[in-house]
Amino acid sequence: MNSPRYVWKFRLFGVPVAVLPSFWFLCVAFSPFLSRIDPETPWIWGLLGWTAATTLAFLLHELGHALAAKRLFGATPEIALGIGTAPNGASVFGGVTSWRPVYSKKTTNWSQAFVSFAGAGAGFLGVAALLAVAFLCGCDFTVGLAAGTPIPIVLPTDWAVGVDSGAPFSAFLGYFVFGFIYICVFWGAINLAPVYPLDGGQIATALGAQLSPKNGVRNALILSVLCAGGLAYFFFSQGGVFAAFFFAYLTYQNYAMLQNATRR
Repeated sequence: MNSPRYVWKFRLFGVPVAVLPSFWFLCVAFSPFLSRIDPETPWIWGLLGWTAATTLAFLLHELGHALAAKRLFGATPEIALGIGTAPNGASVFGGVTSWRPVYSKKTTNWSQAFVSFAGAGAGFLGVAALLAVAFLCGCDFTVGLAAGTPIPIVLPTDWAVGVDSGAPFSAFLGYFVFGFIYICVFWGAINLAPVYPLDGGQIATALGAQLSPKNGVRNALILSVLCAGGLAYFFFSQGGVFAAFFFAYLTYQNYAMLQNATRR
């Protein structure tokens, strides 16, 4: 499914990017259209808008990691999107930024934590810029989504209407704005949960090691197990079966890591 022949490669701000064919499957699998297709609306255009938003949001997230690592570590980062194995051999599920270690510059726990946060931070800044453009265009704002989400999100009213509009461009724009804000805000916040190996878990591990060199990593794993279990329960109660199983798996994985760390 990820044949090198069909991998889309390009450079963004000097950073090599590889988009695997499986990434487009991921866009469709997480779109609102698997459970909600209205024959009276141009859902194909909506799907294209959602896919464009997903691509931009993922690229922005990984670019935040890449540029931070390049600036702080002098690293040579590479970005891959999709599911499977990237051309450089890195494992990827959604998106990953990898780089060759550079030993000429000192790497601290604080800098590692900042690089981990930079992905979600770039997404938050992207949403702020989008809302600023909407405000300058004279749009009113509304809280909530026509497509429905677990949390309310602020949307430009004029663009949110496009989600259920019969006009192709309105549907494209509406789902693009909806998808970009939803992914950057909701998924970005979830990614900052202190669950290893998510960004939040890596931040907790780095800060734990900084504050308590002896027990910091173990304490971070305990927190990771508790948070992963709580998120698994939350998503299961909300009907998010895939997310529930994902966090249940991370709960088991982190518990196993905690057991190994305790035996040492």
